[in-house]
Amino acid sequence: MKRLVSALPLFFTAATLFAQRATPSVSPNSSPSTEDAAAAAAAATGLAGVGVACCIVYFLLIAAAIGAWIFTAIWIMRDAKSRQSENAQLVTVLGWIPFTWVIALIVHLVTRPKGNLVACPNCQKKRLEGSAVCPHCGRP
Repeated sequence: MKRLVSALPLFFTAATLFAQRATPSVSPNSSPSTEDAAAAAAAATGLAGVGVACCIVYFLLIAAAIGAWIFTAIWIMRDAKSRQSENAQLVTVLGWIPFTWVIALIVHLVTRPKGNLVACPNCQKKRLEGSAVCPHCGRP
């Protein structure tokens, strides 16, 4: 499927080039024939197809980037809170700023407290295994 999508612009460009005539067969004073009108329509359609394919691919890339940003920001926020990280506020704020979320991810992964996450017996949310109180409900 990836090969098909990457080959679409080449396909539409080739269709556009083959749909055009090298030499016009119509004199300047007469109207174009049906064949010439069909060739012009095919050329315009091929060119429009390239534009549509590029726009679709462009919007899919933008949607994927925005989705990765939001997913990462939410994961950083939840993981920093459940691990009671010292830098939880910093990495959360950096994670929600559009162009610094990669830096926030790196900072969080380097500075987060190590250990296993277990479910709290009271609220069932995850917390560090050896922590005295749950960061979510505040109970031991």
